[in-house]
Amino acid sequence: YSFCTLLGGGGPMSERRVTPGDADCAHKYQTNLVVNSKYTLWSFIPLNIYEQFGRPLNLYFLLIAMLQLISIIAPVNPLSTIIPLVFAFSLTAIKEGLDDRERHREDAKFNSRKYEVIHEGVLRPIESQEIRVGDIVKVRKGDEIPCDLFLLKSSDEDGLAYIRTDNLDGEIDLKPRNCVEGLVVDNVFAFRGTIVCGHPDQKLYTFNSRLEMPDGSSHTVSSMQLLLQSCFLQNTDWVYGVAVYTGSDTKCGQNKQDPPIKWAGVDRQVSHYAIFVFIFQLTIAFSMGIAGNVVLDTKAKDAWYLHLGGTKAYEYLVIPMRFFLLTSVMIPISFKVIIDVSKYYISLVIGWDITMFDPDIDAPKGSPAKANSTALAEDLGQIKCILTDKTGTLTDNIMEFKACSLNGEICGGGHGTVFNPSISPFDMGGFDSRKDAPFMLFAKVLALCHSVALEDGELAASSPDEEALVKAAARMRVRFTARTKNVITIDNDGAEETYDILHTMEFNSDRKMMSLLLRQQMTGQIILLSKGADDKLIARMEGGGEAITLLGKHLSTFASAGLRTLVLGHRTVAEDVYEKWAARLDTAQKVTGDKRDEEVQKVYDTLEFGLKLVGATAIEDKLQDGVPETISKLREAGINFWMLTGDKFETAKQISRSCGLWTAGETLVTLTYESDTQLQTDLKKLLDKVQAGDSPGFGSTVNEQYDTLTQDSGVGSTSSRKLEVVAGGDSDEGYVLIVEGKTVEHLLEKFVKPFKTLCLSMNSVICCRVTPSQKAGLTRMAKTDLEHVEDAGCFTRPLVRGHTYTKVLSVGDGGNDVAMIQEATVGVGIVGKEGRQASRAADYSIARFRFLQPLLLVHGQYSYQRSCYIVQYCFYKSMLLAIIQIMYNNYALYSGVSYWNSLLLTTWNSLFAVPVPFYVFDKILPRGKLLANPSLYKQSQKGAALSGWTFLRFIATGALQGILCLVLTLVVFGDSISKDAQPMDFQPCFTITYTVLVMIQVWVVILDSHSMTAINLFGIFSMPPFYLAFIAAYAAIPFLEYYGVAGRVLSDPAVWLFVILLTLLFFVPIYAYRAWNENFRPNSFQATRRRKAPRDPLMVLSTPLLLNTPTQPSPHDFNNLETSPSSPLARHDSPVEDA
Repeated sequence: YSFCTLLGGGGPMSERRVTPGDADCAHKYQTNLVVNSKYTLWSFIPLNIYEQFGRPLNLYFLLIAMLQLISIIAPVNPLSTIIPLVFAFSLTAIKEGLDDRERHREDAKFNSRKYEVIHEGVLRPIESQEIRVGDIVKVRKGDEIPCDLFLLKSSDEDGLAYIRTDNLDGEIDLKPRNCVEGLVVDNVFAFRGTIVCGHPDQKLYTFNSRLEMPDGSSHTVSSMQLLLQSCFLQNTDWVYGVAVYTGSDTKCGQNKQDPPIKWAGVDRQVSHYAIFVFIFQLTIAFSMGIAGNVVLDTKAKDAWYLHLGGTKAYEYLVIPMRFFLLTSVMIPISFKVIIDVSKYYISLVIGWDITMFDPDIDAPKGSPAKANSTALAEDLGQIKCILTDKTGTLTDNIMEFKACSLNGEICGGGHGTVFNPSISPFDMGGFDSRKDAPFMLFAKVLALCHSVALEDGELAASSPDEEALVKAAARMRVRFTARTKNVITIDNDGAEETYDILHTMEFNSDRKMMSLLLRQQMTGQIILLSKGADDKLIARMEGGGEAITLLGKHLSTFASAGLRTLVLGHRTVAEDVYEKWAARLDTAQKVTGDKRDEEVQKVYDTLEFGLKLVGATAIEDKLQDGVPETISKLREAGINFWMLTGDKFETAKQISRSCGLWTAGETLVTLTYESDTQLQTDLKKLLDKVQAGDSPGFGSTVNEQYDTLTQDSGVGSTSSRKLEVVAGGDSDEGYVLIVEGKTVEHLLEKFVKPFKTLCLSMNSVICCRVTPSQKAGLTRMAKTDLEHVEDAGCFTRPLVRGHTYTKVLSVGDGGNDVAMIQEATVGVGIVGKEGRQASRAADYSIARFRFLQPLLLVHGQYSYQRSCYIVQYCFYKSMLLAIIQIMYNNYALYSGVSYWNSLLLTTWNSLFAVPVPFYVFDKILPRGKLLANPSLYKQSQKGAALSGWTFLRFIATGALQGILCLVLTLVVFGDSISKDAQPMDFQPCFTITYTVLVMIQVWVVILDSHSMTAINLFGIFSMPPFYLAFIAAYAAIPFLEYYGVAGRVLSDPAVWLFVILLTLLFFVPIYAYRAWNENFRPNSFQATRRRKAPRDPLMVLSTPLLLNTPTQPSPHDFNNLETSPSSPLARHDSPVEDA
């Protein structure tokens, strides 16, 4: 909590009492100033420096820079380290500063908005940041709520208000709010009630408070009376509200937290390799230091200029420190800057990829892919497991009423299959003649039991399911026509029926059902209408018998067709029963604190029982285009799939079949439960069978399990089932595992290690009936290596003792998927109908599931290959210079002197690192071939491009080339005379060596590149002329020691002949060896490169376009492009992702 809140008594054990017009209340709590920025003008420099030095590598560079200031041990000018360090720090600081400037602008925009507030009986405008607790604020339609407001009065005569909460939970549908029941506020200017609420907390949908009036009366206040900051007022002209939480005390402010810090696997590897290089550096430094001290004590007795002065202990320390500074270039300062620039470019490329652009989302603007994180691009190329939501992720989240179970019959069909050919819901007028009581009751429940509102004659539903059911009722001639706070009206085949809304028992993820308590105005009869998940509703049904048995079979049939199901029930409530129940509910609602919800649910349970079966609905949510093909491709790439869904067992099973998670040749294994003991026994038995390669089938089939359900358990419930392991058949193509939610809970709490072992043996894992927290627990388990998995506790605490290594990707579209998205190595959000919360919380945002193909197979592999090479190249390039420093001291009596000029040493990893960043344009293969050959993904998946061996090879190559370059330069030119009769002494020799190294860099990048564009050709070949111009200008400064050296050396034809021959000596053998390998022992990439690239299948599913800006396609372009195979945009051997 904020400091001022603590001073004001807003601690955890106190209540907050808010009275409008109370000056003490206003000053006790903080203002409504919103601060999302990280820095201020005065804190920017010290805070940013502190953050940057919190990284171990930066501390190392700072240590080097400080040691360079000590002249006796500094072999080169301190500026050779300080300038690159300041440059790297400045770039990072500028980037952080620009990012924070945007946050400052957003804060200023929000804080300066004008709102009308009642002050001293007058409504006057003030800025948002000036609002205090207790102020009565007027908010108009379309305005953003400035702070958490208690809803006092609304322009709606029934006290209703509607808010849009997509800034909080990502859901774009309108949410109703209403004034306190029974409270009439005629004059808001004179209102003096006191809102008694708890201290600020993170619970967005909990506000268990009360309103105390001056006359002593008290009213219950809940979240239905709270307007949350960052929401927008919609469908309501104006509201008045009392500010109860302001600034960072608001629910939104309390929920603000930094996103989880994620490091790419390549970054972790490089950190480990940098430690190895550091240890090697220390070893060399102290070995050469010992040698230098021995030489100083023996051979150098007469060399007075080598003696350092001071004590022996002092001299023994100086030379090792000199060598430590000489070799500090082994860990290059520049590599982090180069990698960050490369990652930023890669993130732009992902947004520019036209095959990941969907014009239908947010039309007409369209929805491109977006990289919210620039740090994880390499991990996209190493994913081993994808955990996916179902609804809205694999499916379109466009609901269509397809069938129903009514009066013991199935009405309608699904997926082209007619369950009962004699009755169809809408086709050919199948319902037109139905006017029997069961049918009319069924349609009325659909038209009445919902939370849908009407906005300008259009349905405004909180979920696509509810909208589909209300529309289905309308087609059955029972039309929902009006709704106010207390009344709902329907048109029943031309006859208007009006009902008083006595109470709404809302749906939530724990209840999995909703109920509406109504009184029909014409008859006065009180009825309770309920709908919800089958495992919740059927347990509350009266009796059982044949109707429940038939319902179970119908639900199984619907689920087998992949349809989503809801069960409907109703009961009549006597007036005296209602009055007693309402009194108990009123008592429960007056309970303050966290106990209120529990007490209210207990009261609900006393009414939501003894229901009579009305029927069941079946809604189709179609698969997105390209889902089966995408899953097939990614499975071929070696990626396992886990589907985590809240749907029932049979629905999850059928969807897994239709989307390709379970193929015909795979054995299906299902797990249900009854007790922990039985679970542990059968889990061990199953593991033994699977690991032995035997068919694990034992137990009954799924259909038999449904036949043996008891009345009390509810259809689809797992509560009465024993653990069953059901095999679909014997096959050599592997296993698919299906687990239900309650079983998942036990497995995550008590049997994590055997469960993880079992999952590793499966091609796919399907978990149904799982909660958001279980999704996060499963993701945590999936990304944790088996040796780090504890035997228990995954569900409640982190699993890992140390680092995690398995790279997993979570993909979802709703707010309930955020936990697993943030838990995964890489989180991907689908921009869908459930809002934008998942896409905002994710590392990457895409519009369609099929876009995972180019995201992983193309951008993932490109990013991984490029980053791995750039990192290793930077270390290789630094090793060239460092090893020459070491070897030169063999000629300099191990004195710790530098071979290099300080300026050229400084520019080596900055100005003359030009070819390195241009490798970001390299493509190991054209994208068409990467998409057509997904098995190539396994190479990056197993880390073939960056390992201890490849890193060591780069380091060894740099060391060998550096040694040969120095030795040959000194052998050829060490005792020679230049053409102008000047000796080839120290400065001419290092100039020749430096020139050879520059030429080596050009040919290294060329030979290691897999493709060339005009951009990287220009960048690579521009470096030699730039280098020559630079040293010519440097050598032209008269007062420098280097004056005239470059012109004297590089004008000698013998020098250029040596440079050319030495460059050829290094690269002709390497080129010949690689050519022989590619022709006679090609690796998978080389063999694929020779084959003709097919058309990109993603282009068939995507609308081609031209980009008129780097980030935003023009809608006009969609109408003017050819989609034929000859179209340039349909050819993916061209660099379309670099458009």
